[in-house]
Amino acid sequence: SDVYKRQVDNLLGEVVSYDSLLMQNTNEMLTAYGTCNSDSTWVISHEKGSSNFIVILVTGDGVESVTKQSVPTPNKWNSGISISGTGQGTLKFNTAGTMLAMTGSYPIGSHILDFNKHTGILSNPIKIYSDKSYDINGYGVEFSPDDTKLYITSVTGLYQYNLSTNTTDLVDNTQDKLAGIETGRDGKIYLGKLVQKQDPYLGVIENPNQTLSSGLNYNDQGLFLGGYVSLCMPQDIYWVSNKTSCEGFEITSQPVPKNQCKRESFTLSASASNYETIKWK
Repeated sequence: SDVYKRQVDNLLGEVVSYDSLLMQNTNEMLTAYGTCNSDSTWVISHEKGSSNFIVILVTGDGVESVTKQSVPTPNKWNSGISISGTGQGTLKFNTAGTMLAMTGSYPIGSHILDFNKHTGILSNPIKIYSDKSYDINGYGVEFSPDDTKLYITSVTGLYQYNLSTNTTDLVDNTQDKLAGIETGRDGKIYLGKLVQKQDPYLGVIENPNQTLSSGLNYNDQGLFLGGYVSLCMPQDIYWVSNKTSCEGFEITSQPVPKNQCKRESFTLSASASNYETIKWK
């Protein structure tokens, strides 16, 4: 963990701590949720060989809390990620910060969980199956910009899960080639390829808010990069393409304010009608 401290007055900053070990025995899954109108960011990872998600709250003051939450996510045949040796896969938030998707290689499967961005609590895991009712042991996962669809890549192809109907469709001619997924700032979804394919193109979902039947339009040679594409795609946690303004969010249950005695109760109130957001310092 590296912590960068901003100094608003002179627009300078400094690294106040670095290489701080927050948690041992974690896997490669890592994602974060924040907005440009809040100094709070949630960072989520997963412990290797257990049912524990690792939930980290980072604010303008640094790392506020690191907690474990046991949320079992069994697949169709066994206990899922808790018996996974590597934990290879991806975590991803939806744009509203209310859901977390997880997909991973066998035996992890694919799941959606509810997320409370005010408290950091994960709950209600839902198992996602393929169009043939099999587990989807994937690698990349991404929500559509309007949060109505979920896309998952695996060796069996690109899947679209419709959150409104709880149905899954397989996109034709996508087997054994796709890897990481990321939404671009143009609202399209870009897909990396398996390294072994040495493919110089990113795949592109042109209309990710649409269903497969209504014209999502997957282009396997959507963006030419020159050299061949690797597995991973970088995440951009602050960009939300379907919002016209930055919507902040409030942390309501943790951490305890630094200047408050934990055994002391107090009340904060404000009388104002012309402000969208009030921050207590």
